[in-house]
This record gives sequence, C-alpha cells and structure tokens, in this order.
Amino acid sequence: MLQYREPLDDIYQNFLCPPVGTKLSAKEAMSIAISKALEGVGYVETNPLVGAVAVDKNHCFIAAGAHLKNGSSHAEANLLKVIEEQNQVHLLRGATIYVTLEPCAHKGRTSSCAKTLASLPISKLVYGLVDPDPRVNGKGINIIEQAGIKVSPCSYKDPLLGRLIEVFSWVKTTSMPFVSMKAATTLNGVIARQGDQRCWITGERARSYGHWLRLFYDAILVGPKTIAFDNPRLDVRFLPQKHRVPWRVVYDPDAQALLSRDFKGHDLFKVSPEKLIWCCHHKVWRRLSKDIMFFLESLGVSCFSLLSFNHHENYLQILQELAKRGCASLLLEGGAFIWGSFLNFKLVNRAHLFQAPIIFGNGERVYWDSSLQISQLELKDLEWTPLDKDFLIEGRVTNSI
Repeated sequence: MLQYREPLDDIYQNFLCPPVGTKLSAKEAMSIAISKALEGVGYVETNPLVGAVAVDKNHCFIAAGAHLKNGSSHAEANLLKVIEEQNQVHLLRGATIYVTLEPCAHKGRTSSCAKTLASLPISKLVYGLVDPDPRVNGKGINIIEQAGIKVSPCSYKDPLLGRLIEVFSWVKTTSMPFVSMKAATTLNGVIARQGDQRCWITGERARSYGHWLRLFYDAILVGPKTIAFDNPRLDVRFLPQKHRVPWRVVYDPDAQALLSRDFKGHDLFKVSPEKLIWCCHHKVWRRLSKDIMFFLESLGVSCFSLLSFNHHENYLQILQELAKRGCASLLLEGGAFIWGSFLNFKLVNRAHLFQAPIIFGNGERVYWDSSLQISQLELKDLEWTPLDKDFLIEGRVTNSI
C-alpha cells in the first residue's frame, strides 16, 4: 500500500508545539512526539530518535522534549526540564506521558528514564514502540508498571515511529551501518544523457530534500564517475540552520576519480577534508606520487586502503570502517554502478527514489538500474511525497541481509 507522507524536512524545519493548555487527542499527542523527535536528526548517531509529550489530567498539552545529541539527556529528561523551567511540575499529577519509544531501563551516560518516570505522580504512560535494545526490551515498561502507573501501547501506529528507530534497530542487530540509496530519475528511469552528466533531473525542492537526507545520514558514499563528472562537495546546503558535515566516502579503487583533475581542484577538499575518506586499492596508493599523498595527508583526508579487488569485500570493509568511526548510517548518492552493485550484494536497507515528470528520449541515456543484476527488487512500507512538480517514493528494500 502506498501511503502519503508529509515532507520530513518540512516537519523538521517548521514544527511548533501547540500552546500550553491545548486539548489534544491521543493521536495528536503522539504525532507531536514524533515530530519533536526529528529535532535530533543528524546528531543522535547510534542512538534512536525519540520524542516525548506530557498532557495533564484533562489531556491538555503541557510540554514536549526530544533526544538531541548522543550522550546528552534523553527525550524524557528534556521534557521534564522544560516542565520545570515553565514552573508547571504541579501539572504532572494525574498526567499522561507519550513517548515514541519505550523509556530506557538501564543507567549509562544518562540515568534510567524508566526509573525517573516511575518516581513521578503521573497516572499513565503511552509508548509508540518497544525498545529493541536487549538492555531495555520490556524492562522499562515493567519498572513503570511496578510503580503503579498504567502503561499501554499507542493505538495510533504512525509508520514514522518505525522510521525513527530503523537505523538504531539495524545497528543493534548487525553492528553495521544502515544503508540507504538516493536516486533521481525521469519517468523512464534515466539519470543522465550520455556525456551530459551535470544536467539536473529534479527541481530545487526535491534537491533541497536530498540535502536533508544528507543531514539525516551519518555518511555519504559515491563512486568515481560521480566525482569525475560532477566534482561535488557532498555537504548539507538548502537548510537555514548551520549543520554538521557528514562523513564523505569516495569509492575509487583505481584512483580514477582522484586523478580526473588537478588534485587541488576537487571541491570535496574545500569542505571539512578531515571528514573525507578516499578509498583506493592498497597497491594503487603505493603508486601515487609523494606530492599527492603529502597534500591529502596535510588536509587530514583519510587515505583508506582497500584490501581486495572484489567489490563486495571492499564494501564490507568500508562498512566495518564506518562502524568503527561511529557511523550508524550510510547514504549511497551514486552513480549507477554503486547503486546496482550494493543492491546486487543485498546491502541496501532503504531506497529514496525521486522522479521528475519528464521522459528522456533520443540519444545515449544512462539508466539508474544499468548495473542491477537481480531479477526483481521489491520495496515494502511504501510512502510517497510530492515535492513541487516532482515526487518521492521511499520504502524498505526487502532483499537486504
């Protein structure tokens, strides 16, 4: 089933909490918690995105909170901080708290949220999803129930609840980054005309959403042709706030991209080169001139040595390296070989497919699936989002390992 989804970057940039005292339904309260959770996009890394909302005994809005940064206060603690700052602690008696994810049961860098909530005079907790972390997974619910507080799952199951924690769940299960792909095509699947690699397929609104995806994911990976033809920066633009630069990974086994222009002419080097990982085969690195190596090292670029001539083994090596660096997620931005080979090896978890209402005919054309060798690819939990004249289809790739 294809479900409409409001653009997540619009929610991220424009969401405002309702005034204190606003009467809310259960669905509205959880929707606010979900929207609030998006404030942590780009900064919670290996933690889940979590939002929390408190309503008083008459189900009127009190406050909302979110987990904003890995290692800092969780959503529940930030919610209580706002309530204290507003001098509204008295409204917690008989209140209901909505959380997108079961409160944590353990003490780590922060205290146990479940124990904190259990000490409050609230009457009810409503949670969106059970925490998949084995250190929690029902234990947080038990702690709160044992304090005499009613606990129940939310009857409103917005699919976005799963989106908030899918990266976290994958990392907890596999200890590897969650991998997504982003492609922009015409209606007939073309990403470029042969020899005209710089043409824009989609409009500015869709490209703006693409930059929000760069914020959402911890790292971006591109292949040699994307670097050679486009000379991209791969940073986050089109958003009003100043944001972090994601890790940029260039898969360039033969140094084809590195040597495609004067090495000082790569725009990637102009933005946070210390967050750039250039991947070449170890024998290729040894053949490059000392001037190139000195230049890269002086900028702080990571010259990563690939140990195999097998793409699958190289991809796994890169994913393991990203995991060591604390990257929980990776966005594949192209080109066709990268998308196709990652899909062939069943390494892609989610697809973000932008389509423009145009068809390219005549002449040589480059198709996004030109390297795809599997017989069929199916997407689950499909969502569609209109972006001016273009539209976006997103879904889970079902053949990922």
